[in-house]
Amino acid sequence: MFDHRNGQLYCDELSLAEFAGSVPTPFYLYAKKTMLERIRTLSSVFSSLPSTVIAYAVKTNNNLSILKIAAGEGLGADIISRGELFRYLAAGGDARKVVFSGVAKTEAELRYAMERNILMINAESLPELLAIDRIAADYGTVNVALRINPDVAAGTHKKITTGTKGNKFGVGIETIRENIALLRSLKHAKLTGIAMHIGSQILKAKPYHDSYVRAKAVLELLRSEGFTITHVDIGGGFGIPYNEAKDEPFDFTSYKKTVIPVLEGFDATMIVEPGRFIVAESGVLVARVEYVKVEAGRTFVIVNAGMNDLVRVAMYDAYHEILPLVKRAGTMTADIVGPVCESSDVFASGRRISTVKEGDCVAIMNAGAYGYSMSSNYNGRPRLAEYLVDGSHVRPIRREERLEEMITHEKEYLQ
Repeated sequence: MFDHRNGQLYCDELSLAEFAGSVPTPFYLYAKKTMLERIRTLSSVFSSLPSTVIAYAVKTNNNLSILKIAAGEGLGADIISRGELFRYLAAGGDARKVVFSGVAKTEAELRYAMERNILMINAESLPELLAIDRIAADYGTVNVALRINPDVAAGTHKKITTGTKGNKFGVGIETIRENIALLRSLKHAKLTGIAMHIGSQILKAKPYHDSYVRAKAVLELLRSEGFTITHVDIGGGFGIPYNEAKDEPFDFTSYKKTVIPVLEGFDATMIVEPGRFIVAESGVLVARVEYVKVEAGRTFVIVNAGMNDLVRVAMYDAYHEILPLVKRAGTMTADIVGPVCESSDVFASGRRISTVKEGDCVAIMNAGAYGYSMSSNYNGRPRLAEYLVDGSHVRPIRREERLEEMITHEKEYLQ
């Protein structure tokens, strides 16, 4: 965990100020202890269910060392591409604990997954289901879950809501009722599961309860029609308190009281797909203050990390707390901005923060999820180094990208 001691920000037993003085900034840094605590919390939440597969959402943070920690704790993987499957398996993951989600799986991707005998493919549409059935003829049979859209609002940002009518994910319950004959006609796609995922950064238990009640009705319908449903993928989306002044931690007490009893009635192996909850609070993006500029009555703290390094604020209007690595006396109100040539390259506007000066370093908190994995080379900026902290020990888990590596795939075609 991260906390200030004697005016310095620590990650476990590591002084971030001392470490930042020894390596180039900006960089990502993660706390292994936090990840393990989150994994064990989830294992406890679902411990009353007869059979559960916790499938880590690889998209949140796909570093091989992070995936190795997850796999070492027995976690499977929720993947969206063959690249994510490749990464998880390269880190020592178990293919039989992998579920393949995503709305536009190509034939090449489906074959890649089928050849590795993963646990289940989550079909997002009837056309995809038919494509899986056709391709699976070359492999005998393949276990498939049909992703349903329960039309339940998750109470989160509109850009990370996935379980309401009109978005691109899954099929409606009525669509399933109207296509039982089509489902029966499948020869090689063996329908053994249903799946859902209603959104991300959810902080209340009620949306889960409401969506699982609807899922149970679909489960009962399919079983009454003769389908043997053995797995139910209940998705993920457990949120974290990005803004501790406003957000409460996810309400697992209510979840265990109101949601787990619903799941206990499913009589199936549950697959849960957490990502953010495991890694978000474990990670920070550390940046150096290059300039402090006062213009038109506003103070701009200009740091050397940009929206290409952490795009969540620009994309989702997300909130990240920003803390100095060394506390100075007093506070200031400022816009914390980056170097990218976009007006949206802003990490905070009009934020009251501890006083910082040029040369100081700051930590953008709760950046372990959807940070590096969504980063880019925009403006010709190399991707950052990543470090993992275990107690007082810190080690690199990815080096900073070299300039030459940004053009590796272009040089051979240069004429």
